Amino acid sequence: MSIIQDYAVTVEASTAIPQVSFAFLDKICAVAKVNGTGVEDTITEVFSIAEIEAITDNTSIKQALASGATSVFVITKATLDIANLLDANLGEFFTVLITEDFNKTEVDAADLGLFDGVVGWSNDVEVDVDAFGDVAKQSGFLDSGNVSEGMFHAFTRLFATHVGREWFNQQYIDAGTAVVNPVLTLGAAESEFANRVSFFLQDDTNLGIRLGFFAAGGQGISQPYVEKQSALEIQQVGLNFIANTQPNNTPATRASLGVIFSDVLDLYVASGGILTFNVRVEIVTTEFFKASYSGNIVFTSPLWRTKLVTLNSVSA
Repeated sequence: MSIIQDYAVTVEASTAIPQVSFAFLDKICAVAKVNGTGVEDTITEVFSIAEIEAITDNTSIKQALASGATSVFVITKATLDIANLLDANLGEFFTVLITEDFNKTEVDAADLGLFDGVVGWSNDVEVDVDAFGDVAKQSGFLDSGNVSEGMFHAFTRLFATHVGREWFNQQYIDAGTAVVNPVLTLGAAESEFANRVSFFLQDDTNLGIRLGFFAAGGQGISQPYVEKQSALEIQQVGLNFIANTQPNNTPATRASLGVIFSDVLDLYVASGGILTFNVRVEIVTTEFFKASYSGNIVFTSPLWRTKLVTLNSVSA
């Protein structure tokens, strides 16, 4: 210790703002109709099969626990007018799975309020599932009309394998214990793939039943999660920078913000979620106290299929 150094240059440790938790990204909220012992228009976090059976007769939700989830939020309501329940629990989960308790008419009339996460729905009518999955952040699962266990299994495994900034798209995972209604022919699988419908595929060999495609809004299933997590991390470092350095709105400050934002996105490039990006932090001419952040981000796409082309060769 140097008294002269401590006297001349006083060092104080700044207190960083607590890190934002990303745990909510791995949580599911299921929506089902209430049974005789449950309470209508409520949301409950359940940790066991018995707790699920106490509030709903829906059986597909149980698959989330069977596939590895420690808990599931369950909304019990006769309709999908659930804006009040979702708005009161923003930040608790990023995925809402609508069970087979609700038909297309009810799904079309759904009111999800301010919820901006991923929404999944499983049905056996291809055209309906296709249309549902065409909407950004919506995952349409082709399955039986009276069960959605495959959807719960796929999403649960997505979250179970999420580590840090790494997200995996669950190519060809086994159906496990989930009861599913798989696609049985190559032609049908080709059609569902072209329409970006999520589905399970059954093989005639010992490969069994496996996930044949998994998407949301026509994009790889991991993209909305990578997008959300990276945005939250950018917000976090930006907030810490402003709180700890107390900067003025100058070109140097905006350049520094651009660097720390780029550093975050570089981490997602390294983990495989982002392919390329371009970040700009500019002054907002109409507001003295703001800077504008814009990022042109290209997310990676999962590889699901390859095509082998055999060239004809001439024997010597």
